[in-house]
Amino acid sequence: MTPRDFLFSVIQECMNSGASFLAGKMEKKKLTKQDIDVLVAQATTVKQSTNLFRDLGDNGLISYTEYLFLLGILTKPDTGFHIAFSMLDTDGNQEVEKKEFLVLQSIIRQKKDVKLGAQTTSKGSKGMNTTLLVHFFGKEGEQKLQYKDFYRFMEDLQTEVQEIEFREFSRGMKTMRREEFAAWLLHFTEEQNRDIYWKNVRQIPPGESISFEEFRAFCHFMNHLEDFAFTMNMFTAANRPVGIGHFKRAVKVATGQELSDNVLNTVFKIFDVDGDGCLSKQEFLGVIMTRLHRGLKAPTQHGFEGYFKCVKKETIVGVHEAWKQTGRSPC
Repeated sequence: MTPRDFLFSVIQECMNSGASFLAGKMEKKKLTKQDIDVLVAQATTVKQSTNLFRDLGDNGLISYTEYLFLLGILTKPDTGFHIAFSMLDTDGNQEVEKKEFLVLQSIIRQKKDVKLGAQTTSKGSKGMNTTLLVHFFGKEGEQKLQYKDFYRFMEDLQTEVQEIEFREFSRGMKTMRREEFAAWLLHFTEEQNRDIYWKNVRQIPPGESISFEEFRAFCHFMNHLEDFAFTMNMFTAANRPVGIGHFKRAVKVATGQELSDNVLNTVFKIFDVDGDGCLSKQEFLGVIMTRLHRGLKAPTQHGFEGYFKCVKKETIVGVHEAWKQTGRSPC
């Protein structure tokens, strides 16, 4: 896919006009090596910024492995990537080589293939240059990727997607109405109380609009759901409704940032099913997880906590596999 395709896959499909556009983009296109070289060469002409993918547009090439990797950047806290980066960086110089980066990408693809039930292979792209690889390691793949540059890339990609989503749901305005924020939050929701949530949205009284910075703070919170869930367990008994005071404090402890009262009041208006001023922690986390992964739900056979245990286990296994494939050792 192209950079434009990637943005479309995580954003534009939520718009009503997306279905016909997607149908046109689904047609397969065969590329020659010369076509590929021309496409990936564009990565050297565009500077890193919060407009990187928009600037590249259709002048780039993203592999399936990279698609899953980029999804991870949008849905996970940066601390997890820092840990993985540091474990591969055995000499402690805060940089990795291309072959190490490829191993990490391959592991992420294999794990997500299992989760999504995909039956795909990457044989066709093995050894092929892509826009992301050229951007990180240069045309010849001899440059090394420093973590500070990778961290900036992660932040810029998250900001770019957030800017587009905010603009779409706010209809191009500088602020988002509370009901527009609710529409964004509930778009992928398929829970049993979906109709009740939308009924609550229609009853939200007019209030202060939500700024982009408030919206970004909520996105940052969503990427720290594991820490939030753990923190909430410190404040409340299992499965008991959550009050707004406990919720606000848990967000602060888990993320280091505060959600505005305007956002918090909107969230509680939506998810307060019985009107008692509280919300169900487990149900709320399930809805937010669905939104975070844009409808691709995590495995639920072991519940929300089981999902994160699974992620931790796979990360440890993946890093050990990376060491074996690169010939490095943690010692």
